[in-house]
Amino acid sequence: MERQNLSEKPDDRKMVSYLLGTLGEAETEHFDELSVASDTFAARLRAVEDDLVDAYARGELSGEILDSFRTHYLASQRRRDRVRFAQDFVSLTGLGPATPKSASERVRPPRHRTAREGLRSFRWFGLRAPNWAFAGIALALVGAGAYIMIQNLQLRSRAVRLQSDRDALQQRARDLEKQADDDRSQAARAMEELARVNDRLAQLEQQKAGGPAGKADRASSGLPSVAITLAPPIRGAGQVPTLSLSPGGGVVAINAELESDDFPSYQAVLKDPARNQIIWKRTPIKASPGGRGKVVSIRLDARLLKAATYNLEVVGLPGNRAPEVIGNYPFKVVIQ
Repeated sequence: MERQNLSEKPDDRKMVSYLLGTLGEAETEHFDELSVASDTFAARLRAVEDDLVDAYARGELSGEILDSFRTHYLASQRRRDRVRFAQDFVSLTGLGPATPKSASERVRPPRHRTAREGLRSFRWFGLRAPNWAFAGIALALVGAGAYIMIQNLQLRSRAVRLQSDRDALQQRARDLEKQADDDRSQAARAMEELARVNDRLAQLEQQKAGGPAGKADRASSGLPSVAITLAPPIRGAGQVPTLSLSPGGGVVAINAELESDDFPSYQAVLKDPARNQIIWKRTPIKASPGGRGKVVSIRLDARLLKAATYNLEVVGLPGNRAPEVIGNYPFKVVIQ
């Protein structure tokens, strides 16, 4: 079936079928789109729905339309509230007979006393009022009832708008949550790419300073070496450990103790906090047994270090998530 353009006016009978759930699947999807995309269509649909509800309240529906109205339209609590309001209005104003209702519909208008019952209540006290007095009382009651009904109509209309706004905000919240999840996935990929770039930059810095870290490892047998063990940040809060180096260089071995070994591999980044500069970096590194548990061990050329305070940042690499900084190990270098 070829869909209608947004500028066309669907037949009112099809709108009624759409409201009663008897319209074909393709046209139903088309009307769903129109109700969102076209303000003109949405206004006409509300007018047709008002007429349909009023006709039901006045008892003017019959046959298949009445059956579809009861089984499909009244399935929604919001629609049942709307029908109950229309029935109350019809009952108060006397615009038409109220529709007989079954127990499953649960739309019950309140019972109102008739003018004759009101007359009997006056006679119980021995009073006989003139006819014009009863007419005035009835007119005042009708006016007060109409005012109350108008107020209720405005309140119900406002409640419908608030519910619609609430549904729209909930949908927007779901969309934002999905977008946030996508952004977190993109951020994780960006962090992995950043780690690779920083690793390459650190290698270039090492080459500029005299060679890669592997050179220090290869030359370790012929150069003096010095080692330092750094406690985990939780236990190591206090005095900063000191590493003493000789001016001739050599190989530095640093063992960073881990509080717990929770990652398959790690990344070590040596930083100069004073200049906010990365001095050395290596990834991935496997944790190895140490004195009090697992340690992340690194070896580097002592010529990379000067008399200053440094910070060794250990980063856990979970593999399928963004890297996580698990500890910062400060230490001080002195040249003797």
